[in-house]
Amino acid sequence: MPGAISIGAIPDHLLGIGPIDSFAFRDDFIDANGTLLTNHLPGLYTWVNALGDMTISSNEAGTDVDAACVLDTGISENVRMRTSRMVSNDNFAGFIIRYSNSDNFIIAGADGFTSRWAIWKNVAGGFTNIGTASDSDVPALGADTILNFEVWCSSIDIAIYTNGIIRVKSTADSFNDDATIVGLYSDVVNPTLTSWDDLYVYRISDGLNF
Repeated sequence: MPGAISIGAIPDHLLGIGPIDSFAFRDDFIDANGTLLTNHLPGLYTWVNALGDMTISSNEAGTDVDAACVLDTGISENVRMRTSRMVSNDNFAGFIIRYSNSDNFIIAGADGFTSRWAIWKNVAGGFTNIGTASDSDVPALGADTILNFEVWCSSIDIAIYTNGIIRVKSTADSFNDDATIVGLYSDVVNPTLTSWDDLYVYRISDGLNF
């Protein structure tokens, strides 16, 4: 299970020096159509199902069920996650961060149920909203493509960006701030596809300012 993931130390040259953003992890999801994400091996990392499962199609990760697929990046704060394109269909689509087990984690994404950007924390199995915002770019009913979706996470603050614009920032919250497991998250109403094209995880060595 995800809590038992062990990938060893992240090499120093991947962690960045000074203010430079450097990859801790990158997955372009290049694999045969129908490959389970858990059978897809991006370098030294291993995807693990925390809920449901995801598959690769047309070099994108996707699912049409409630699903969370996670991996351990080895870094816990000053983390910046980005996908170049995320498609949501009436669902909640985004990232899962600060994951320790199936009852303790945070999700941040586009909430197609309520047309809001939203950040939720799950503590001991119970969800609490820690940030929401509505604007014209929030996905509504039907297929929506979100470009350059990002989640930034410091030790106490979490923010959602799209195309370099901040959409919502959480209230200060240090819950699970030492957790190093992150991933993709989808909560669906109808069995329609949610997908992600590329995933990048950076460590910002001089901290995040947002």
